[in-house]
Amino acid sequence: MRKYFEYTDAVSNKFWEINLKGKQVTITFGRIGIKKPQQIKKDFNTNEESKKFVETKIREKTNKGYIEKKAGSSSKKSIKIEVKKPKLGDKKKLSDIKKSFEIKKFINFLNAKEREDIFEAISHSSKIDISSYDYFHQKIGLVNFFKKININLIYEPIIGFLASNPEWYSNIEYGILKCISKNKDFSNYLISCHNSQGQGDLMSKKCFKSNELITNEKLLKIVTDEINWGWTKIAANEVYFFKKLKWSKEKLKKKFYDSNVKFYDSNVKFY
Repeated sequence: MRKYFEYTDAVSNKFWEINLKGKQVTITFGRIGIKKPQQIKKDFNTNEESKKFVETKIREKTNKGYIEKKAGSSSKKSIKIEVKKPKLGDKKKLSDIKKSFEIKKFINFLNAKEREDIFEAISHSSKIDISSYDYFHQKIGLVNFFKKININLIYEPIIGFLASNPEWYSNIEYGILKCISKNKDFSNYLISCHNSQGQGDLMSKKCFKSNELITNEKLLKIVTDEINWGWTKIAANEVYFFKKLKWSKEKLKKKFYDSNVKFYDSNVKFY
């Protein structure tokens, strides 16, 4: 089974394709007409698991406005569009969210499944709709974004990948979100953020026990495993090590289309 979708607006012109073959799922996506799109391959234990995964991902994309089209109908046609600077959402929305946000509901929402959409979790916990289209997380950065939602949401970036060229702009970031409840218990979640051409996803993954003190060794393994799970190849030309861990540059190089990818030890933020 092969399904092909497109999303086009004032700042985006991209495709997303999913291909199911037995227990293996291949996802290909990127700007329409790009020569080397991103691709993810994932193997499952049973055909039922792979089918369920495909159905879930298709539902996520259609909910975000992707439209199904005939496979290959326009993926080879490059449509030149003007990339406009994203318009920042209403600042009052962040203030309203802060006033009504309940951190207990937020933590319970993130604990309900292994992976959750951060924007859905915030909307659920504040009863105020927010999405990636508000661009808050891109405009002010993830550290300040979470801080403005609630002072007990503490985000720390770990590693980032940046692709910046005339054809494509994309950044991928992984970090840790610490959520401190009113009784001072805390929960940590792995955060992944992918932004491309003004659009993106912000997801959490449940990897740690409550009140767990995370060692650098465990953190390195979890982030490395998540990168390998999420990406077969990454279209980036710069890597930023935000947190000092024992990164293997040689292993990381194998994840990129560009063999001349550059590495930086930096506190510079993408936004």
